[in-house]
Amino acid sequence: MILPEYAEIYGVRKYVLEGWMSSLLSLLLKNGNYSIACCFPIRDESRMKNGIFGELQCYSFHASMNDEGITSKYISEFEDIYQRFNPDAIHIWGTEYRHSLVAAIAAERSGYGNKVLIHIQGLVSAIVPYFNFGVDDKWLDYRCNGYKSMRENQLMFVEKGKDEIETISKATYILGRTNWDHSYVKYICKSANYLECGEVLRKEFYNTDSFWSVKNCNRYSIFISQADYALKGLHLILPAIAMLREDYPDIHVTIAGGNGIANGIKDKEKPHDRFLLNILSEYGLLDIVDFIKALTSEEMVEQYLKAHVFVNCSTIENSSNSIGEAQMLGVPVIASYTGGTPDLIEHERTGVMYQMDAPYMFVECFRKIVDNDTFSQEMSECERKVANDRYSREGIYSQISEIYKKVSNES
Repeated sequence: MILPEYAEIYGVRKYVLEGWMSSLLSLLLKNGNYSIACCFPIRDESRMKNGIFGELQCYSFHASMNDEGITSKYISEFEDIYQRFNPDAIHIWGTEYRHSLVAAIAAERSGYGNKVLIHIQGLVSAIVPYFNFGVDDKWLDYRCNGYKSMRENQLMFVEKGKDEIETISKATYILGRTNWDHSYVKYICKSANYLECGEVLRKEFYNTDSFWSVKNCNRYSIFISQADYALKGLHLILPAIAMLREDYPDIHVTIAGGNGIANGIKDKEKPHDRFLLNILSEYGLLDIVDFIKALTSEEMVEQYLKAHVFVNCSTIENSSNSIGEAQMLGVPVIASYTGGTPDLIEHERTGVMYQMDAPYMFVECFRKIVDNDTFSQEMSECERKVANDRYSREGIYSQISEIYKKVSNES
């Protein structure tokens, strides 16, 4: 994707995703003596830009390399960028796309191999077993509106995972944040040089003076930041929502992300959207679950603060920045005990966790928070203290500066 800071340069709309990259970029440009160039995958060749625009420098490469094989043509694109910029460090964000592997191969061939940092985001090869966890077989091959089935999307992740494993094996350094990503990286590459590095949240979550209060929230309301595919696990907690409705008739669920359901256009609905609508209808929940558009950072702050609880129900996660955002604002968090989430939550102190496929555990987590205002307010205060330390901009800036210095000196 193109970071929002560069959207005007490329003539595209600003995305509200991947805010941690923008936040780190802002910190580095503001506080450090760095020359930084960002490289973006571009599909429309007429939009490809290379050069310096104000304080921003950027390069473009063909996004088509993600759909085609690894060729000398695509490798040479990155070789040319490295030759022109002569980097002290090559910071590759994520391993989900083939262009990360192509960039690593080009670095190796150009003599920059010892300058490569692979920044772990998700791990596509690790999440494959959880991708459609809990989805009925009859829905796995369902297709509509020209979209791929859920099974086809899972198989696409299998293929991406092969590139990911090779990408990680080529990195001099791996940047991660959780015991889960550390364990998996070491599992696929014993010799990996793993360095811990946090992620900065979006600036709006540092600059607000508004924080969660049990007195001001909409009681019994749940906020979920997205449920675009089965990996996000919404289908696993809907039976629990139905159970809770019996005792909490005012329960309400709001889900951001702007999927096909939020658009209200049947021709835009994907197979996963239809799958969710079927479950919502089966449990009689259509009237208490709202899917809303993708929100700006400011709008996300408002939604978090309205909620009685924030829920992350994913079947697998690394380090959910949505959990971090909720904790920064002090919103009580309920999360599935999976992946790197236990590194973010101390159970019953900075959130509560449940087994992802045990809806009865989710029910009890919800009760613990909404039935005990003292408990939820104390949790809110603990969350804010821990999150302020974990997501300290100064601390993360210091971390990344030391890492860049290490790479530069050792290369």
